[in-house]
Amino acid sequence: MRPDPRTQHDDNNSKFAGVNTSAVNRLDEPESRERANAHGCRNQPLPEEGQAHPGKVHTRIPGRLSAVDADQLAQACAATLFENDRASRDLGMNIVAVSRDRVVLRMKVREEMLNGHGICHGGFVFALADSAFAFACNSHNVNTLAAGARIEFLAPARLHDQLTAVAELVQQGGRTGIYDVTVTNQKDERLALFRGNSYRIGGAIVDTLAGDTG
Repeated sequence: MRPDPRTQHDDNNSKFAGVNTSAVNRLDEPESRERANAHGCRNQPLPEEGQAHPGKVHTRIPGRLSAVDADQLAQACAATLFENDRASRDLGMNIVAVSRDRVVLRMKVREEMLNGHGICHGGFVFALADSAFAFACNSHNVNTLAAGARIEFLAPARLHDQLTAVAELVQQGGRTGIYDVTVTNQKDERLALFRGNSYRIGGAIVDTLAGDTG
């Protein structure tokens, strides 16, 4: 199910208008805030929900991005991609936190995700990690796709487990990047380690009237 809260503004005014973030969890919920902080992510809300838009968002950012501006741009990119990402939404994934080069994503294991051994099918764990990787590698507002990925399963995920995937940049060089994703359960037990190779194909996810998208 897609939650429908309206995010709250702090003292940092959002520069991103027209981004529909209705499918993204609020970071001011105690559980989301606690887990996001535990993983070292910035606990900032996504931009306030605006009017629906058919394509890209038009936004104005300064010529040189501050850390806050860079994170807000990353959040706008994630919200735009997530709105169009039916696969991730239908699997029940929710964005917990977004900052530049770092994303936290969550998914609950449902009955239809179990395999013949009664544990979560590895493909669903991979899908969660892959989606977190996708949002992280697109956080610079440059359209980026996966060039390859691999996963190591450390322990099984079980029915009703709350899985959390934390994606982080390891190295970015030109068009190619490397991202690592760690998948844990509600007990903070590591279940899988994922590494993705990204490739920038160019073009912006949200339209910026000025500024750096590198």
